[in-house]
Amino acid sequence: MKEYEVKESWTKMLSINHVDSPYALDLPYFISNKGEILVGIGQSFKIYNPKDDSFNPKIINFDGYR
Repeated sequence: MKEYEVKESWTKMLSINHVDSPYALDLPYFISNKGEILVGIGQSFKIYNPKDDSFNPKIINFDGYR
């Protein structure tokens, strides 16, 4: 359950550590079937792979988003 202003009710889903400024990172736009996440960083989009904690700046095929 995610209750507003009740910290204990929230679950941390991921943490992205490779961003120069935490204010440059937007909310995730899409999550693929493979678990990759389309995020906006500054004025660009990148694919973040939480399995190996890496970014891929090339968006070739992002099928299966939810």
